[in-house]
Amino acid sequence: MIEELSRMISSEDLDGFEDRIGSSANYNLKDLFWLSKILYEDAKAGTFAKKLMYFTCEDNPHAGNRNLRNDSIQKFRDLGPLDFSVVTFRTDFQYAHFYQNLLADESGITFPKDLKSLMVIIRVKERAKRPMCRSTLQLTPGVSVAVGVYSLARTAVPPKQIHVNERSNELVTKSINSFRADTGATVLKSEQVRVATLFGETVRFQKDELAAVKGFVGTGITVLGYLPRGAFDEFCCFRAPGYFIYPDEERVTGSTDLFSTLLRRCHALERVPVVKMVLTRGRSAKLGCLIPSLEGTGTSTSGSSVTRNTPPCGFHLFQIPFSDEMCTPELVTGRAASEEMIELMEKIIRKTSNKNFDLQVVENPSLQHKWRQIERLALNQGEGDGFVDDEFANHTEPNDEVMHARVGSICKTLNEAVASAGGVQMELPTSKAKQPINMAMEAKNKRVEKLTRAVIVDFLESRNISTVKMLKGKVVEMVYAHFANGGS
Repeated sequence: MIEELSRMISSEDLDGFEDRIGSSANYNLKDLFWLSKILYEDAKAGTFAKKLMYFTCEDNPHAGNRNLRNDSIQKFRDLGPLDFSVVTFRTDFQYAHFYQNLLADESGITFPKDLKSLMVIIRVKERAKRPMCRSTLQLTPGVSVAVGVYSLARTAVPPKQIHVNERSNELVTKSINSFRADTGATVLKSEQVRVATLFGETVRFQKDELAAVKGFVGTGITVLGYLPRGAFDEFCCFRAPGYFIYPDEERVTGSTDLFSTLLRRCHALERVPVVKMVLTRGRSAKLGCLIPSLEGTGTSTSGSSVTRNTPPCGFHLFQIPFSDEMCTPELVTGRAASEEMIELMEKIIRKTSNKNFDLQVVENPSLQHKWRQIERLALNQGEGDGFVDDEFANHTEPNDEVMHARVGSICKTLNEAVASAGGVQMELPTSKAKQPINMAMEAKNKRVEKLTRAVIVDFLESRNISTVKMLKGKVVEMVYAHFANGGS
């Protein structure tokens, strides 16, 4: 796949696209909607949300043929409720020429400026209506609304490793069998039991008994009462990552109206519903609070063409810890800082502040480096084969050179002020001198990976080799390349 993408980028006519598929200005937009209707009708899933993303640079199709325009509009309306969006690469795309008949407003048109922003648009559209689970919000006994639970932040993890045959590259399946120690007979899954030691005695649990212990509370979100919003200020440190609750009108008709009424009244009265939540079966009951969030003006994301005009209107669900889960750390209060220390620290903060830093564009450096290394290995490219690994900007690595240049001698002045006040200096002298590391011996024995990044960077900088914004894997390779080229 990586080789095919690389060939696609460098080729003007990939695999004879014009000969096998081709393109033509003589088309009928009605055929697109007709084919989409057939695909939706042939879908095997019982319930799904219909979405259609249309890529085009033509803002006025069938301009000279009114019959084709009317047929296309009618065929689009035959699709029924549909999440339709238009992706165009023209900055002068006119919404009023034709697509005002298909879209509710101009927010359904997006303008990607490059491949990265295009991928962001596609991925956002894929997650638009995919809740992590569906549940019910019970307001009072007998009154419930259907809701979808969405995850606002989820850890991006690399794909799991799979085992393949070294010769045939086929998947290798695993099977585990259990045997009795006394007779050697196979133990079936229905015969397996769980045991636990309680007060010196071994207690056996069957599978249905364990399920009854875990599932003694039904799934759903139940409102326990309402408290003032100010009562939850002390739990602000527990509000991450949380969930987002939105009504599901497709499952229960009228859920949107009742949900919207509850949301707006809670916001007007500044009340927060306290709930008991069991999102899925097998989970234990947790306490939570529903923070109302109404629509408002959002801010655009710098560096991307995707603009969040209005935040979603719904409840943010945050878990509240039980009393036996809270910890009270014992803090040791030190001496108060002098006015000189406070002023110096304020100068350091102002000097090292980055006004252009955007938290929404920080990518995971570990994942980015991993995928780049996989791409390099898949294409059999080395450092001298045109492979560039410095395209990724690691925003989690501070720019020490720029920060030191901005601060200047302020850190030294602050260190002297702290020492004169009887405090601890920022740089403590080591009681035991560290043994110097023989980097040549470490590289010879292939042990550079075991060293810390700081040690490796100090070695390379002592050889006038720049390591700005480089991950540990990159600097390790530079050490091996340094000695391979005859360095000392």
